[in-house]
Order: sequence, then structure tokens, then C-alpha cells
Amino acid sequence: MKQAIALFLLGLVAIVPTRAFAQSSSAFKPKFDVIPVETDNGAGAVAAFWRYGLGCPPGPPGFGCPNPFEQDQKNQGLVLAKSVMSVDPAKAIAEIRGVKGTFLVELGYDLRKFGDQNTPNGSECTGTSPRFEFQMADGSSFFIPCQLPTVDEEVSLYWRRLRWATADATQTTPVMACPMPVTKGQACNIPISCTNPSGCGPDKRMQSLRIVQDVGPDSDGSAMFGLSVFDNIDVNGRLKGTGPGPRNGDEDEGQGRDDHGREFYHMDSPSHPEQGQFEFHDSAANFNVVGVNGVRGIAYSVGPLGQPCVSFSGDGVVNGKTGYLYSFVSCDLSAVGTGLGSYSITVTGPLGTLPYNQTGALLMGSVNLHK
Repeated sequence: MKQAIALFLLGLVAIVPTRAFAQSSSAFKPKFDVIPVETDNGAGAVAAFWRYGLGCPPGPPGFGCPNPFEQDQKNQGLVLAKSVMSVDPAKAIAEIRGVKGTFLVELGYDLRKFGDQNTPNGSECTGTSPRFEFQMADGSSFFIPCQLPTVDEEVSLYWRRLRWATADATQTTPVMACPMPVTKGQACNIPISCTNPSGCGPDKRMQSLRIVQDVGPDSDGSAMFGLSVFDNIDVNGRLKGTGPGPRNGDEDEGQGRDDHGREFYHMDSPSHPEQGQFEFHDSAANFNVVGVNGVRGIAYSVGPLGQPCVSFSGDGVVNGKTGYLYSFVSCDLSAVGTGLGSYSITVTGPLGTLPYNQTGALLMGSVNLHK
């Protein structure tokens, strides 16, 4: 009987669209990686890892966890587990890297569960762990525990899609957080999200973000086995459902949005320029550049304020059309304390097309140079 009811509910999910993707359509969606980390683990007390075959299948609709941002052929899932008493200092952590400088409007993940998040079936989910932990640019720190999300949707028979989100991009209902340190029964009544970036300061700009699981089988929840399985980590509507890929160690990476809504992303590696990535979007001008064939001419310089900068060029596809060349400069202003970052771009095209030139300063995001 229970199985029949569950399948009926899944049918309803197939009919009703998931709200999570509609809530943050105008938000800046940073590209990020989710990196497992184990701390104080000399005794083998915790485990943190991505593993194929543990995630939520992507479909068909109503029977899986959709992720429009990436393909996951191996169905990876993230495990955070603790096998000793909660008082032990060991922690299983998922560092979410790439969100620095971002204003928050939505967080979430898919959690392996049968029933709502308060049932004991599938994953630990208590009032303290697993939890999102934040540090803001002004130095303040907060956490959001697994229980009591804004949205709890059954997207698959054994998976829940949990979200902590503003009501929508046009409303001001904030994401509420609890002040650190983590305490059982802590009131989560501090707004940390920002729906109007031009009116928000460093108290609303994320400096770091992670998921922490540090309760063991003696937890105060109903599951009492100290293990949680996640998929499709959500930051501002972008989902990440796979582990980090290989890195070269010398990458420069930058992304963000300026006060005119222009956005860019770049990743360049002097040792592997053929792996470079670049995209730039100016929605007001309907001008979108996507780099192809890697990047070339990577060079470093120092700006007039002492800020470190990287420049490179490459082939571009503009609004779906080939035959364009771009040059780009990205600077890290956080190094000199005058802002987040800045950029300049020049794009030239086939004979008869006008060049595109733009400069700007980041309102959100960050630039990180390996130098």
C-alpha cells in the first residue's frame, strides 16, 4: 500500500513543475566545485567522497532528479559520514569552491530519503547536521541545518529536493540562517540572502561555503546512523552533481557580474592553454561570446593600483556565429582592497562587423590568479 501511495505521489511530481528552478532566474549562478574534505580524521572516524552509482538518476521526469547544467553518466553521489560518537572532533565536509563574492538567493541539495526530511529513512537530517556553513565578507559566520527547508519536494521515490530560498527573484523574503557557533535549538532568524545586490554590503556577500556532517550514530535525530547521501548541490539555481575533475594547479579563474548585468567566466592554465575556457554575456546588448579552441597569449601584469591581472585571447563564437576573435583582461582588486575585480574585453569579427569593447567592475564574484 505504501509503495502504491509513493508511486502516486511521483505521478503528481511529474505534473507539477519543480519550483526550485523558477526561484532564481535573475540571480548570478556561479560555477563551482564540491570538494570532499575530512578533518581530524586520524582515527578513521569520518568519510567524505563522491562515488559513481550513489546519486539520484536524472529521469524520466517524476522518477529522478533533473540537472540541466551537466550530464552525469556515472550517476555520482556525495557521501558524508561519521562512524563515532558526535563529541569526537572529526568532520566530513564538502567544500563548495567558486562562490566567493556571490550574493545568495537560493541553496539546496537532493537528499536520499524515503518520506519527508524528518523521517529516519535514508539519510541523517537533524537540527544541527548536516548543515551549510557560511563566512561572509564582513567576517560574520552562520549555518543552516538540514531540517526545516523552505521547499521540500519529492523528486524521486527515494530522494527529496530540499531548498532554502527567497520566495522568488522579485520578492524580498530572505534566506534565514543561525549564528555560529553551532548549537542545538539555535534560532535561525538572521537574513543572509540578497535580492537587490546594489543595496547589499559585505554582510550579505559570501566569502566561503561548505556542507558539514559531524554527528555520529548517537545523533539527536530520528535516523541515528551519522550518514547522509547528497546529489545536485544547488547555489542560486545552478546544480553540481559530480565530483571535481583533475586540475593543473596553475589555473587562473574568474567570474562574476557587474552593475550593468554583464557576466563573464574564465579559466586559463599556462601549462595547458588548450584547456582554457571563456564566456561573456551582455544581455542588454544581446551580445554573447563563447570561447573555443582554448586560449592563447596568457600574460600577467600589474595594474596602476598594484592589482594583479591576467590577459589572454582566443577564438570566439558570438551569438552562435563563428569567425570572431576576442582579447580579455581580468584583474583581482581584492588584493588591493578597492573592490572585487575588474575586466576589459574587445571582440572583433568578420569584415563589416563593428568591434565590441567593454570594461567593468564586479558587483559580485571574484578573480583568483595563481600568481
